Amino acid sequence: MQIAIAALGTEPKDELKEKARRFVSTMTRCSRQVFILGGYWGLMAVVVDEAIRDGHRVVAIIPEGAEHVIMPREVIRIDTGCDPRCRSVFIARSGDIMVSL
Repeated sequence: MQIAIAALGTEPKDELKEKARRFVSTMTRCSRQVFILGGYWGLMAVVVDEAIRDGHRVVAIIPEGAEHVIMPREVIRIDTGCDPRCRSVFIARSGDIMVSL
């Protein structure tokens, strides 16, 4: 299953980080997933790191202006050249389901 994730792009509180980790862990019990996110910062980075640790595939659909962000080598990176709103359309339309964390 491809899971599109809308997640906070700023530094989250520890409580929210733990909820995101539990979400990924719960999905791991079902099977291996493909997580589709919009970057590698804020809560998105927490989800990416946890998903990779648990053996999932991760796709990062990056907006213009964030090309400089360094990501783990396991991430499939797509530099869109789009503004963040346009990039979000790609994320939303690429998943079998959409999850907001």
